[in-house]
Amino acid sequence: MPISNKIAHGVDEVDIIICGGGVAACVVAGRLAAADSELSILMIEGGENNAGNPLVENPALFPMHLTPASKTMVWYKAKKSKHLAEREYILPTGGLLGGGSSVNIMLLVIGTRQNVTEEG
Repeated sequence: MPISNKIAHGVDEVDIIICGGGVAACVVAGRLAAADSELSILMIEGGENNAGNPLVENPALFPMHLTPASKTMVWYKAKKSKHLAEREYILPTGGLLGGGSSVNIMLLVIGTRQNVTEEG
């Protein structure tokens, strides 16, 4: 089955379905395809294709992802928590092909040695 961004006609079943089109999902799909080229793998992404999207291609436009009308983000809101003084935690995540990697300003953040070695 070729790579496509359209629904394949005549395909009644696939071997593997991967929900999401972020980095982790793409890595899993790529490794599975490399391990067995006979597998038919279906990736389902609920967001838009990021190809040609200036908000993705130009890091200077990053603040536009954080506007209420943004079509590139999905906003999750947690229940109020006593650990947050009864506030709700709001988590913005990438809501398009590429997931968070499409909206992270092309930054690489490496933890400190302390982050890696300490539990908690």
